[in-house]
Amino acid sequence: MKKTHKFMSLIIMITVQLIVFCGHAISAQPTPLISTPTAVTPWQLYDEMNKAYERMDFAAAIMHGEKLTGQSKINASVYYNLGNAYYRNNEFGKAILNYRRGLRLSPRDEDIRHNLNFTCRIRNEKVWTNFFERTLSYFKTTELLAALIVCSLIFSILWMLYILTTSRSYYWLTLASAAVLIISGTLFFTRWQIFENNTWATVIVDQTPVYSGPGQEYVTSFNIPEGKHVIILGADNHWYAINLPSEHLKGWLEKSNTGIEN
Repeated sequence: MKKTHKFMSLIIMITVQLIVFCGHAISAQPTPLISTPTAVTPWQLYDEMNKAYERMDFAAAIMHGEKLTGQSKINASVYYNLGNAYYRNNEFGKAILNYRRGLRLSPRDEDIRHNLNFTCRIRNEKVWTNFFERTLSYFKTTELLAALIVCSLIFSILWMLYILTTSRSYYWLTLASAAVLIISGTLFFTRWQIFENNTWATVIVDQTPVYSGPGQEYVTSFNIPEGKHVIILGADNHWYAINLPSEHLKGWLEKSNTGIEN
């Protein structure tokens, strides 16, 4: 019984540390830039974008949509409609970029997921590196954090009830809640490590050259098609150091050839 108490006490200590770390991890995320308010309201821009799309003036729809993306508060539908306008304008890289941005705000939106999958198939690109990454994409990091906190509270309550009553029922319920807590913690930290701890970008210019260093004087290592999903490792003036996790390749490309997703 003493060993069990020590094990449960260790779990509680780890739980407290998890909650503290989770709070710091989320609060440490960069605050989005807020643009200066203009005379035109976001609703007017959104309406103009939709009207331009309906009359098949995709260039105008893109113009209004890009203005909307500079607003302090933005809905996933803006990125979805903007992605559609870019797709109809045959700018597939920018379409994929905006679908991915929209998916971060509304991860279970079937329309966004369908159009992202469809456009990536056209470009022969994978949406996700593996099944685990695809599964985690259905949740926001804040949702998994909330689940982790709830599981932590449930575990703590059951553990205290077991200490007070020494009931075998509470003992097994505590063990079960500990298992669920470990699973929820694993999902949260994996999601945070993949999606929040990395800066993701989409290549928006087809056959973008990737160099061995931050400049055109360096050797061209390979070319990247538009729509490719890359991780930003660092920056040097007008250049990004990137990593292609699916191909295990690294190099440098010009910032103007990519769009940041998060």
